[in-house]
Amino acid sequence: MIQFKNEKKSSFQMDITPLIDVIFQVILFLILSVGKINFFLDIKLPKLEESYTSENKNVPIISLQKVPTGHYNILWNQKNIGLLEIESYLQKEKPEKLILRADKDIPYGFFMQVLGKIQKQQNVELFLEYELDTK
Repeated sequence: MIQFKNEKKSSFQMDITPLIDVIFQVILFLILSVGKINFFLDIKLPKLEESYTSENKNVPIISLQKVPTGHYNILWNQKNIGLLEIESYLQKEKPEKLILRADKDIPYGFFMQVLGKIQKQQNVELFLEYELDTK
């Protein structure tokens, strides 16, 4: 039997250029579509009315204050309470209206925690007391 030498070596080469193009298109699609996704929290914001201020004595006031130690106090009509006690005060006193006042140094996350505790009580009309910055 005669054996022939095959001097051509077979080599397999894969062109990955189309694969790279597809990967870049997928990445581009993901980047553009993430910008279109909206993340919403279902939060009912309180009404801001000028007619309710702390001068109205029959409406309870919750005050959020920063103390020099770096902690935050929650005051219910000038009585110091904790974050977990807000719900019990609301259930016990069952106010129809409530004023929430906060120092400007109160972090947004802490304010939202207190607001979330208040909003668990369904029949409370919440008002924010604020001062306009005239600077």
